[in-house]
Parts: sequence; structure tokens; C-alpha cells
Amino acid sequence: MARNEPVRIILDTNWYISFLITGRPVQMEEILIDKSIELIISEKLIEEFQKVITYKKFRKYFSKSRARKYFRYIILRCTFTDVKSSVLLCRDPKDNYLLSLAKDSSAHFLVTGDGDLKDLKHFENTIICTFPDFLNKYMKK
Repeated sequence: MARNEPVRIILDTNWYISFLITGRPVQMEEILIDKSIELIISEKLIEEFQKVITYKKFRKYFSKSRARKYFRYIILRCTFTDVKSSVLLCRDPKDNYLLSLAKDSSAHFLVTGDGDLKDLKHFENTIICTFPDFLNKYMKK
């Protein structure tokens, strides 16, 4: 990563949901205002978020309308990547779209709470880590 190049990160859907559940999106706001970070998104990630927010188990934490408003705000700051690759590496095939996105966007970090992805640790030039690990590796510098 070049010194003046933004750090390109992908946040897995589980982190967007986590920020909604905790009601403390301060760390998300830090990422959104930090011009040295480029947040990457794709059509599949948007679809995944829209699907997950409909799960009944989340109704006690947030409404679908609040979640959609929150995500629309985030999308304004994201860089959209049109995914062409088809990576088939993850133990859980439904998570392969994130690896394809990492490849096609040349992401530096894939931030996830998913064990199947975290176990990979790296994919090509992408570091796979949790949000706290990302904060410790990048934000504390």
C-alpha cells in the first residue's frame, strides 16, 4: 500500500448489524469521516444487508426503516465495486462473494466476525480480521 493510497476496507454485513444493535456507531463514524480510508461495497453486500435486516431476531434492536436509513447514509461514503471474479475458497460457500469483492477491489482489509473467513487470515493481498483487530492495526497508527 502506497503512503498516499487510501486503506481499502470491506466490512462484512455482520459488522454493520453489530453497529445497529449496539446503538453506538461511533467507530463507524470514525471510518466514514477518515479520508485515508476507502470503504468498499458491492451489489451483493447491499443485498445481504437488506436480507439480514428483515430477520425477526433483530426487531427488538432496530426497525427495518432505521436500518435502511443508516445503510443509505453509509453507502454515500462507499466506493462501489462491480464484482466479476468468482472465488471458491471459503468453507462456507455463501461467504465467497466477500473474497471475490476483496479480489476485484484490491481491498487491504476484509473486516468480519465470521469464523470461516477469519480462519483464512489472508486472501491474496487482503488481511482478514475482526473490527477490533483492524482498529489496532490501522486506526491506532
